[in-house]
Amino acid sequence: MELVDRVARMAAALKSLGLNADDRVAYLGQNSDRIVEFYFSAFWSGGVAVPLNYRWSVQENLYALNDSSPRFLFVDDGYIDQADTLTKSPIEKVIYVGDGDCPAGMISSEQLISSHEPIVDARRSGGDIAGIFYTGGTTGFPKGVMISHEAIWINAISNLSEKRTHRESVILHSAPMFHMAAFTSLISGTLVAATHIALKNFSAGDVLHTIGRYRVTQMFFVPTMLQSILEHPEFDRTDTSCIQMLSYGAAAISEKLLRSVIERIPTANLSQSYGQTELGPFATTLSPQDHLLDGRHPERLRSAGQTVAHAEVRVVDASRIERPVGEVGEIMVRGPGVMTGYWKLPEVTEKTLIDGWVMTGDAGYFDQFGYLYIVDRVKDMIVSGGENIYSAEVEKALNKHPNVKEAAVIGIPDDKWGEAVHAIVVVKDGEAVSKDDLIKHCREWIADYKCPKDISFREENLPLTSIGKVSKVELREPFWRDVDRSVN
Repeated sequence: MELVDRVARMAAALKSLGLNADDRVAYLGQNSDRIVEFYFSAFWSGGVAVPLNYRWSVQENLYALNDSSPRFLFVDDGYIDQADTLTKSPIEKVIYVGDGDCPAGMISSEQLISSHEPIVDARRSGGDIAGIFYTGGTTGFPKGVMISHEAIWINAISNLSEKRTHRESVILHSAPMFHMAAFTSLISGTLVAATHIALKNFSAGDVLHTIGRYRVTQMFFVPTMLQSILEHPEFDRTDTSCIQMLSYGAAAISEKLLRSVIERIPTANLSQSYGQTELGPFATTLSPQDHLLDGRHPERLRSAGQTVAHAEVRVVDASRIERPVGEVGEIMVRGPGVMTGYWKLPEVTEKTLIDGWVMTGDAGYFDQFGYLYIVDRVKDMIVSGGENIYSAEVEKALNKHPNVKEAAVIGIPDDKWGEAVHAIVVVKDGEAVSKDDLIKHCREWIADYKCPKDISFREENLPLTSIGKVSKVELREPFWRDVDRSVN
């Protein structure tokens, strides 16, 4: 009940500062119990939560603040120095949620909580907007995705059933809690009074220490995080037998890594969810019973699973006509869990949310059993010599080579073909492989025209976006910098 009391008191404080229904309240800080209180206080007071991406630049977050016009901004110790710049936005008050002395010009959250009596919940529900979650920021301006209370509830209930969360679950949050996937896990776990453990940010060593100390039963990672955990020297010395549910998603996972996870964490039930912020966030799930190395359908390990109970998913052509089984098209999703639209972007909303369907921008296909296979982002498709080439397909072929640690494939300008397939490869430590060897290897798995025309090697890991996806925008930039037409 301590959390309820603190949330109700903070909600009272926000109301006393002048917060009205539908006013926005923003948060900039790393994972902690404070962001949990922030979310629920915003909802309790009748406001709209705007979690900011702490990995963004000051200017990106300043844009988000100017765009969403929140009345108040919560900041933790790591972002005090940004407050002067960020308050050039419509922010009226900055609320300090750190552990030190409250900086001048800010209001202490602890003081606000202790000096106000609890108020009753505003009981927002249904189509009322609960949060604005910003997505993008690498190609043009960030977009604020409006998520309703109904959408949050629907996704949380669905997540409970899919992840088998219960009162005794111990859920680890190491992925950023400003992100929809971690947020949904927070909400669903809270509904059944599970235990939450929040790490400030991801560190493979900290994750392993936390698993061993607190006997964590559930967690969510993007594939790059899983790779780091398995490679960490403490992994083999950590008792992971407590792990009951290990979820992954937000980016494609290689079959090699997936098999390694299944073999090295045998107690874990694995679950993959496909979605995006606009979907609230889930559309399909690959259930634990499909994560079998020697099952009857091993190809399903490469799929994104089947449609969740609360959504409809279709694969369509450019005219939004449904594609036959096995044929690639754009994925669109409809249901009570999807976004209401983009904040203050009616024209973009109109192009993305059509008759209730979210056009995801992802390309994929269904098999005859209703399993969805993600091929690529529509925008990441490479058109070379009139042929459509999906970069993810080439990446899968490259990742099958035993000496490849990670690979990304992009289209680069080519005078003859329009675009040429180019791979950027990171080789495993202590190993070596040549361009010719890798191209020859690819020809064993995919058609010759899909194989890389050239390969660049990197010593450092591939650059990542704020949620752990490979930043192809950054990888493309040097090749397209002086070209009139850009595929970004």
